[in-house]
Amino acid sequence: MLANSVASWEVHRNLMEKIKDVFPEAIVYKGFWTSRFYDEPYLRFISDVDLLVRWEDYERAIGVMEELGFHRYSDIPRRLPAWLRRKLEWETSMRKGLAMVEIHIKAFPPYFLEIDMDDLFENATPWFGNFLQMDVEYNLFLNVLHFYKSTRRSVFHILDALILSEMAHKERLKGILKKHRVNERKFFHVLRGMLQCRFPMESPFYKHGFYFARNKPKAIFTFLLTKALKRIYPSDFIF
Repeated sequence: MLANSVASWEVHRNLMEKIKDVFPEAIVYKGFWTSRFYDEPYLRFISDVDLLVRWEDYERAIGVMEELGFHRYSDIPRRLPAWLRRKLEWETSMRKGLAMVEIHIKAFPPYFLEIDMDDLFENATPWFGNFLQMDVEYNLFLNVLHFYKSTRRSVFHILDALILSEMAHKERLKGILKKHRVNERKFFHVLRGMLQCRFPMESPFYKHGFYFARNKPKAIFTFLLTKALKRIYPSDFIF
């Protein structure tokens, strides 16, 4: 396990060094960013690097990875009209060998929760090359929501939350929740469950994350539309 983690870390670290000056401005978050707080970064196993980019930089970011030989897969078919793709698409996965990059134009699927991306970029600061970073509170905010949404929960999500919650200022975190209109009671309910190694899931109905949706009918409609379009228009490439 440790050997695999070291190998994966080296592959992704080398990749980030290679693209840092050619990739468009992007926020690095989740596992790769949080690994700095472990005794050794490779102790935080990562299977990919998560990057947030602006919509206008999305195709350029994908192009950078394709030039390096990465293959792409998007949940939302590329053949959809651009206006519909912009409403529904949230990420593209790029892969080559052990290296995998997830390029996000939204922090979450639109049926889960809509986050103000402009606010994330306004609160980001330079890290290295063209890469940006957010502070501990923003990373904890996204970590908890991602954990709840994810169908592939990992002990590392919980360790990340434990580390970040020890450093986070609670009042600033509450301010972020208020700014993004995320229910504070629900958020801390999930965070407490993570820290106690319980996986709070209110009912099977909420397995797709409708727990945090501000407009549940709209969220459910968007989710069903997304699933229907994936059946009608098969994805262009699956790695």
